[in-house]
Amino acid sequence: MPQARFSFTTVLRATGCFGFALLLGAVLGSLLQSQLNLSAIAELSGPISWQDKRGTMWFDLQHFMPVLAGLMLLPLLLAVLLAGWLRRRQPMLPRSLYFLLAALGFYLTLLLVNQFAPMPTLLAANRTARGTLGLLAACGLAGWCFAWLNERLRSKP
Repeated sequence: MPQARFSFTTVLRATGCFGFALLLGAVLGSLLQSQLNLSAIAELSGPISWQDKRGTMWFDLQHFMPVLAGLMLLPLLLAVLLAGWLRRRQPMLPRSLYFLLAALGFYLTLLLVNQFAPMPTLLAANRTARGTLGLLAACGLAGWCFAWLNERLRSKP
């Protein structure tokens, strides 16, 4: 009898890999935004103590990171599904396809969200090219991380 293409174990593994990758991308993006904001404040007011930096990063991880994870969820999910589908049809495509599609999807999400945001951009990090590239890299790394973890766990007995 042919083996089921999607077993409960496969779905559970992929869901865990996706959750971890999404968390990684949101944490990296949140820490990036914290650092960019702290840098802008330091330019205006002078040096910031390590305690204030640590407190700001912790606050952002608690309050901003869930928002960023919500924004990354759909583009990352679509990127993972599309990249997986493409790589099943063309096995020679590189794993970096996950990175590229996740970053592209998040870029389109930022463009869409910023059209409806009441301020110039919803995310402060998205106000500069450096910040935008950093956010795209965070989501892209999440896509790549999913692919790497999922492939590693799939190859285990």
